[in-house]
Amino acid sequence: EPADPFEAAIRSPGAWARRRRSPPPSAAGAPEGAEPPDGRFGWVEEGPEVTSVIDFHATRDSPRAVSFPLVSHPTLGLPPRSLLTGYPDAAARLKTNRAALAARALETAIEADPGIRARHDDIALRNILLDTQVHVDRLALCVAGNDVHWLKEFADQAAPVFRRRHVSMDDVCAVLEGLRIAVRGVLSAEEQVPADAAMDAAVAVYSWYRRISGDARPKNKLVEYLYKGI
Repeated sequence: EPADPFEAAIRSPGAWARRRRSPPPSAAGAPEGAEPPDGRFGWVEEGPEVTSVIDFHATRDSPRAVSFPLVSHPTLGLPPRSLLTGYPDAAARLKTNRAALAARALETAIEADPGIRARHDDIALRNILLDTQVHVDRLALCVAGNDVHWLKEFADQAAPVFRRRHVSMDDVCAVLEGLRIAVRGVLSAEEQVPADAAMDAAVAVYSWYRRISGDARPKNKLVEYLYKGI
């Protein structure tokens, strides 16, 4: 019995290659009501030539370009943070006066809580002073870009270092509150808004680390005695 010609065509070498190379039938020039050739299920409408992904998205539904509302670019994600969208001049003043601002912030914190000087020796206070200067630098970036990102991220990275040096989160927050008062001498009321937002975000981070066991904050003597060894 002779083999089925359709089955032989399917099994013949290069049959699938020929089927892949054959272009789909076009409806252009075909008479109305005509059946597509070669057992096809339908006609392929001709349209503008597509040479890229953007052309494909633009010509598939509408002539407009691709729009990704969530990200600025499908491969790059969000745009880089800008240091020009806020107050660059105010940021420059903060960096110029960072040593004086850090010293004033630490003095204000000690005036509000004299116990800071009792809990830390001169070397520890000197380290806190240098850390406050770094806070001023990060605060300047936040003011320049009108974004709390830089000081907030620094607080998240610096909190374990303060804990390792036995500096309580309460003391760090007290220094930041002193810095809030100190920067008012170099910032206007409008420039103070992003600075306050950045310091609020940093204080929130340090306060979160405060609740973790091992913080160097003063303990309740009675509670510490009752739960000793537990």
